[in-house]
Amino acid sequence: LISKYAFHYLKTYFEKVDVQKGSITAEFRKIYNLQVADEKKDRSKHSHHAKDAAVLTLIPVAAKRDAILEKYYEAKENKSSFIETEPYKGFKREFVWSIDENILINNITNNQALTPAKRKVRKRGKELLIPGTNNSMWATGDSIRGQLHQETFYGAIKPAKRDENGFSQKDENGQFIQESKVKYVLRVPFQYKKDSNTTGFKTLDEIEKQIVDEGLKAQIRKQVHDAGGIKEAFERGIYLLDKKGSPHGNRIRHIRIWSSVSEPLAIKKQTNISKAEYKQHYWAANATNSYFALYKIGSKKGFDFRNLFQTAKFLSINSIKNPKDLFESLITMTKGKKTTEIPLLYVLETGAKVIFKKEETEDLRLIANSDLLKRLYVYTNFEKDGRLNFKHHLEARNKIEEDYKDSEIDFKNPKPTLRFSYTKYDFLVEKYDFIIEIDGNIVWKF
Repeated sequence: LISKYAFHYLKTYFEKVDVQKGSITAEFRKIYNLQVADEKKDRSKHSHHAKDAAVLTLIPVAAKRDAILEKYYEAKENKSSFIETEPYKGFKREFVWSIDENILINNITNNQALTPAKRKVRKRGKELLIPGTNNSMWATGDSIRGQLHQETFYGAIKPAKRDENGFSQKDENGQFIQESKVKYVLRVPFQYKKDSNTTGFKTLDEIEKQIVDEGLKAQIRKQVHDAGGIKEAFERGIYLLDKKGSPHGNRIRHIRIWSSVSEPLAIKKQTNISKAEYKQHYWAANATNSYFALYKIGSKKGFDFRNLFQTAKFLSINSIKNPKDLFESLITMTKGKKTTEIPLLYVLETGAKVIFKKEETEDLRLIANSDLLKRLYVYTNFEKDGRLNFKHHLEARNKIEEDYKDSEIDFKNPKPTLRFSYTKYDFLVEKYDFIIEIDGNIVWKF
């Protein structure tokens, strides 16, 4: 469908336009020895699209194309070698292979997280007009775009302290002594895990490691042993046991397990407020880390960040036109008796391109373009301890199987991804220090 539209559009500018199938392009990669016949196409880099575009320019007119393909298929059937003349005089395969070293992948991102909402005003489905005009009425307002938090809600508890024998400790008044740290729990279905797509538990060991209630753990263990196995116990039904050890009530359908979430977000107040402050909110894990602020003066650096939930709360009481409005313009760092004010330098958003420096004083304007491209990475996300994650601008894989150390930059042979503390390397950031034009040319702003 895209090819059909592109064909008619290009015909308005060019007299001759051909549309080639992907399979034809693949065959000519092999015909001109740009790809080994038995190997799959390498899609690990975004530049494979540019290479295919280059191959398309080498495919001749339909009559010659079909004649070449006929000879090529005949050679394949006869299992003989195929030798084709070069597409033009002076052709070198290095012209195509060198694209990786000379192309800049300019994925243009459009972060609309803070874009205000705009809707036409309607009444009973009919658009309303501004009185006295034919212009539509528009309703505008602040909005936040993106997932604020994960969909799962967690419970907050302070477990009772236990002695060496595993018994709960009580004070002089007979009240349980609670731990000072709040822990988070999750209510899950209590069932046998049949396969990887089913929730539940496969072994008794899984249950004992995760379950919150120590007393219930012992009751489940007894019933599993009596049944002869976890699967048999679930088929028979696992129940709460009375003082005599007899089942009573309905089978257990859900249990509470420990959650790995450490700092969930307080989403909203509970309907029925508990006396304990930590039980007064709905808790959910963060979904989107939005903005990372980097502060710098000389060799000193600091950072701050905002997730999308924090951004939404800030937006509800403040007017924000730029991500920098979410942060203080200065932060204070104290070391011993000396206090230093550090100004805000960058606010990183997902998709921002950065160019790394070997040293702080290095002038990147003096470096060859091919070397700059080896240092060009795309910022992907941050971690709450200040570690930043980057992906090389050519890298197209979602899952990288090769083993490498992502905490060090290789300025000669770029690594697919990088992950290190914000203090480790200096870099320049797109829109602040340079811009990338539509043709991939880098324009410096200093």
